[in-house]
Amino acid sequence: MNLDSIGTWDQPAGPLLDIPGTYQQPALDLLAWAGVDADTFPESSTPGIPSSHGLRQMLLFPREDWGSDALVQNRFEPATPEGWAAFAARGPWSPEAQAVSAADCWLLGLPGFDGLGLGDPTDITFPGIGRTPQMGVRSEVDPTLAWPDGNSSLMRLVVSKLIPAAVPDVGGARPTQETVVNAKTDYSQLDRRQNLVRIRLKSFVSAVRPGRRGRPASVEYVRIGEGRRTGHRVRADHVIMACWNRVTAQIVHGLPDEQVEGSATPARCR
Repeated sequence: MNLDSIGTWDQPAGPLLDIPGTYQQPALDLLAWAGVDADTFPESSTPGIPSSHGLRQMLLFPREDWGSDALVQNRFEPATPEGWAAFAARGPWSPEAQAVSAADCWLLGLPGFDGLGLGDPTDITFPGIGRTPQMGVRSEVDPTLAWPDGNSSLMRLVVSKLIPAAVPDVGGARPTQETVVNAKTDYSQLDRRQNLVRIRLKSFVSAVRPGRRGRPASVEYVRIGEGRRTGHRVRADHVIMACWNRVTAQIVHGLPDEQVEGSATPARCR
C-alpha cells in the first residue's frame, strides 16, 4: 500500500526489522528508473482515500474467506477500549480473532497501558512487534510515500517503461509520479508477441526450470478463469518472479535450494 520508510533502505538499521542489505540499493535504483523522487513526491498523494471526493474507507471481507461478502466502514469510533470493542463487533471476526498483539497496541499509543511503568518506547525494539508500530516510535522519521491507490500506481509506472503502449500518455505526456494515478491501463497490450517484455496475468505457476547450457528457462503454469484449467509451458531467456516468496517456496517446484532455504518456511518443495 505504500513505500515504507524508504530513507532506511540503504542505511544499516541494526536491530530494526530492516530491509535486507542485498535488496536495498536495487530497490532504490528501481524507484529512480521508474521516475519516483521522494524529495518531489506530491503532498496531495498522501495515504488514504481523499474524502473531498465523497469517498469513505471501507473494509471488504470477501465471501471466499468469510462465507458471504461483508463491507464494513473503516474505524470511526474514538481510540478508547470501548471504541475499539465497538469497531471489532461490527466486523465478521470471531471473538477469538478480535485479539491483537499487546506490544503493537502499546507502541501505537492505544489506551490501557497507563501506570504500568513501561517507560519511553522511543527507538525501542524487541522480538514480536510489527514493523509499522516499530517504525512509528523511531526518533528519526524517514519518508513513507503513498499514492491514493497504493503501490498500484508504482506498478503502472514500471509497466509504462517496460510496455509503453499498455499505459498511454496522460494529458499529452508520459505518466509521472504526479499523473500516473489518472493513467488507464490497456490490458490488451500486456501480452503481445512483438513486445520485448510480456506480462501474462491469471497464470498460476507450478514449476520453474532454470536455463542450462544455452537453453532458455522453462515455466509451467495453469491459466485461471477460462472455464477450465489447462496446463501451459513457456520458455524465456529471463524470468522475473513477482510473488510472495514465503508462499512460493511451498507451492512452486524447481526453485534453487538457496532461494527455498532463504524463505525460512517450515514446509518446502523440491
